[in-house]
Amino acid sequence: MEPIAILLLTIVGVMAFAWLLQGIRLYRNCKGDIYNDIYGSFLAYFYRYVVLRNCSESGYLRGKIGVHRIVYSSLTKEGGGKSKFCVIFYNKGIMVVSYDRATGQYLGNPNQKNWNVIRPDKAGKNHTYRHPNPTADAKAYVARIAKLFPGVHIEARIAFHNQADFSSLRTDIKPIHFSELAEELAQVKADFISDSEIIAMHNMLVKG
Repeated sequence: MEPIAILLLTIVGVMAFAWLLQGIRLYRNCKGDIYNDIYGSFLAYFYRYVVLRNCSESGYLRGKIGVHRIVYSSLTKEGGGKSKFCVIFYNKGIMVVSYDRATGQYLGNPNQKNWNVIRPDKAGKNHTYRHPNPTADAKAYVARIAKLFPGVHIEARIAFHNQADFSSLRTDIKPIHFSELAEELAQVKADFISDSEIIAMHNMLVKG
């Protein structure tokens, strides 16, 4: 085999091995999170995150809502916790999604600092945990986005793990499962926004 061919095979092999390691790490970090439902599958998310290094678009969402742009952000709380957000610009305006992958049955109301989450352990015994209420952070983040883009239609959702039960939860912001996000986006009624406006708003938020 020619030296150049050996070199090329070595480079490809090293890259493939590096991608495999990153893929394993990424899978562990995002298992059960919203990304599979935004990009359609883990492989699609992996390709965007690791290979392209650009998660601002989703082929899956493009088939559902057309041209769009995505921005991820977070607010760090006192004590080290984080509220995570996904902002989606598309032709019906802006959707701000506060998301959390915790499972269990959620109980609480909009004014509580913490909600209660009932979740079984490996033996099947239920335990109740305190879970930070994301409502105040979500409202603050929506207000920030609204100030940046006055006059643009904005909606918000709190997105939960697909196995979470929020039927007994009372909240000012509509709760959905991760798997319902694409449908929620498609059902919004608002004035049309052009592709160029979508890209301009995305760039404005990213550049800060």
